[in-house]
Amino acid sequence: MNVKPDTWINLGGAVVLHLILLGLLLIRLPESKPQPALSAPAEPVIQARAISEEEVMAPVRQRQAEEADRQRRIEAEKRAAEERRRAEVKRQAEAKRQAEEQRKAAAEAKRKADAEAKQKAEAEAKRKAEAEAKQQAEAQRKAEQEARQKAELEARKKAEEAARQQQEQARRQAQEQALREQMAAEQRRLDEEAARFRQTQLERLQNEYVSQIGDKVRRNWLRPDGSRGTLCAVVINQLPDGEVVGVRVMNCDGDASFQRSVENAVYRASPLPLPADRALFSREIQFNFRPQ
Repeated sequence: MNVKPDTWINLGGAVVLHLILLGLLLIRLPESKPQPALSAPAEPVIQARAISEEEVMAPVRQRQAEEADRQRRIEAEKRAAEERRRAEVKRQAEAKRQAEEQRKAAAEAKRKADAEAKQKAEAEAKRKAEAEAKQQAEAQRKAEQEARQKAELEARKKAEEAARQQQEQARRQAQEQALREQMAAEQRRLDEEAARFRQTQLERLQNEYVSQIGDKVRRNWLRPDGSRGTLCAVVINQLPDGEVVGVRVMNCDGDASFQRSVENAVYRASPLPLPADRALFSREIQFNFRPQ
């Protein structure tokens, strides 16, 4: 504990006072000689009282106690100041965190607003383009109609024949266009049906392929005595010829001996069956092993 200089001065003064009082106690008073009975009355005797160490040290102890109290108050103030400092640091950190969250929220809101604005702008541009195309089509239709009317006025007879021919040609073109569209739609339907059939076939072959691997592993599996287990997810690494080069047992409800028996069964089943369609082969394949 650090003691200030004024504390040492106070303690030194108390010690000096103590030494002076002890010196006074050691001084003997001068003895008075006997006097005749009729002599003048003797001078009054000076009575000395011994001062105890407790009385001497009481002020010192009081000063020490006061100094200890003062030091305790100082320490308490230091602790309170440290607690306030830590609280302020914590408050600043919390304020910083909240500010960061607000910044992120604002950025996210801006991103959403920008996306919505972009979407609205694209929709508006699309709407305008469709309206302009419709107007152009309508204007073109009107122009063609006026041209036909003008031709009819110039040569009524020829115009009627020309109009008939134009109508017939337009009908044929419309029929041809409709036929082309119908054929294109039919071709798309056939392509989609073929793709679905191919996907269904691949899925069936894939299931058969995985089932064949599982069957061969089960045929090579031997249950260890005392083991327990009903299901294991097995991941196999194989070469293009079906040779097993790695086995991992995952999400297994069996014990360690059951898992090891499944791994050994996979290695004994090597080489594994190959798929009917080479497009289904994969160096890593997974299947669920269930004992029969």
